[in-house]
Amino acid sequence: MDKFLKNIKDFYNNEDGLSAVEYVIAGGVLLVGIAAIFSSLEEAVSTEMGTITTKMAE
Repeated sequence: MDKFLKNIKDFYNNEDGLSAVEYVIAGGVLLVGIAAIFSSLEEAVSTEMGTITTKMAE
């Protein structure tokens, strides 16, 4: 248990990596990018599904 707590303290005090705020910002930017991609593909997928449905009904 002491080793676990020591590792947590070492991780908390380590300033080499990104801070928690930077991770949150990076995650937010990534989420916005993914949402933009899906938003732009929405119309194309909807049109394609409509075409498939029409051809299946024939």
